[in-house]
Amino acid sequence: MISGINAGIILGIIALETTSQYLARSFDGSKKDNGKIWYMFLSFLLYAPILYLLILTYDNHSKFAMSNALWDAGTTIATTVVGLYVFKEELNLGEYVGIGLVVTGAIVLGYYSEDTTKI
Repeated sequence: MISGINAGIILGIIALETTSQYLARSFDGSKKDNGKIWYMFLSFLLYAPILYLLILTYDNHSKFAMSNALWDAGTTIATTVVGLYVFKEELNLGEYVGIGLVVTGAIVLGYYSEDTTKI
């Protein structure tokens, strides 16, 4: 299983990326209103700490693919929730099935992964 420190770092990455995508979507929904252009810049700036945190997971002996897979799965789930509740988007049956597969995949990956602390 993934270590507690890496799990915490990945949760931080998910929170930052979800916030970044929320800001980008808010900017897009503003019809490019110049008063909201700072949303786009904040969205862009949030990716620097995301990269830094991702590198920390590698420094803490997490497998490259594992960190990326859990980050992607978590962000997919979080942005879906934001889309549903904040932007009032709707999902069709196929999209619900896809999200279910993402959740299942993340659980399986997290359960069967091992940190590479022996390296």
